[in-house]
Amino acid sequence: MQHIDLRNIKINQLQIFLEAVNCGSFSGAAEALHVTQPMVSKTIQALEKELGIILFIRSKGKLKLTPAGKDCYNKWSNLLKYLEASVESAHALQEGAATRLHLGTGSMALENGPFFSFLRDFKEKQAVSLYVECHPMSQLIAELQNDTYDAIFISKHLLDNIESRGLKWKKIQETYLAVFIPWENPLSDRDEITFADLKKEAFIAFSVETDPLYLDLLNHLAGEAGFIPKIACYIPNEESFEVNLMLNNGVALIDSMVKIDEDVAKRFPLKGLRNDHILVWKESNASPALQKFLNYLEKKLPE
Repeated sequence: MQHIDLRNIKINQLQIFLEAVNCGSFSGAAEALHVTQPMVSKTIQALEKELGIILFIRSKGKLKLTPAGKDCYNKWSNLLKYLEASVESAHALQEGAATRLHLGTGSMALENGPFFSFLRDFKEKQAVSLYVECHPMSQLIAELQNDTYDAIFISKHLLDNIESRGLKWKKIQETYLAVFIPWENPLSDRDEITFADLKKEAFIAFSVETDPLYLDLLNHLAGEAGFIPKIACYIPNEESFEVNLMLNNGVALIDSMVKIDEDVAKRFPLKGLRNDHILVWKESNASPALQKFLNYLEKKLPE
């Protein structure tokens, strides 16, 4: 593979190449960019020579991307979008951190509870740019520690010496754990169950990569009931619970607020087993925007 000195590649070369692909011709790109057609042609020829890559097959005035050219187009499109977004983000930071709030969460924030409605109401009423990303629970605390997020929204069972890490938390919603049992399973005929009733069942379980403390919780509850849980399969997200319940692959221990189609499985709340949803943030990194959000929550949340 030949050595390529990327210092000789200019952003406007990439922009002209992308515009030529989008327009389907050099003349179309020239018109869109308000330059001459020869300038477009020479720019792309210089780019191909510098990279040692043939980007187009030229035939009877029509442009067709080579496989290499198509790969470059897909990746350079994302590169320039990322560059544009980074400049916009830098402007937002320059204008003041008090106007930007970046939150991380699992998919439960978009389900039944009040958190999403809190966010929408807060964004509408406060002068804050609000951004939310969904990730596996196992990533969220590490990303918070790395200052990727101002705060994260997680299940309370993930609290593992959280105060010793310099983190603070606030309860957003009171919820409970529940067991979901497929209708094909005879246990679904019961009015209520205890964890001991599940000793012969196989569990659909979160992977360690998704939720590092899920298996600890499952083993603890099963141990109190006098058995070691059997695992039917490990899944990467909450959405996978419903699919595997639909296939009658096992039973599922999950938060009672997770949406599972009532035609797929019966929900059995586990009395006394709380699994509250909480907001977590770094005590040393409470931005002005986050402090504004915490003050908002103080007024909105019940005692």
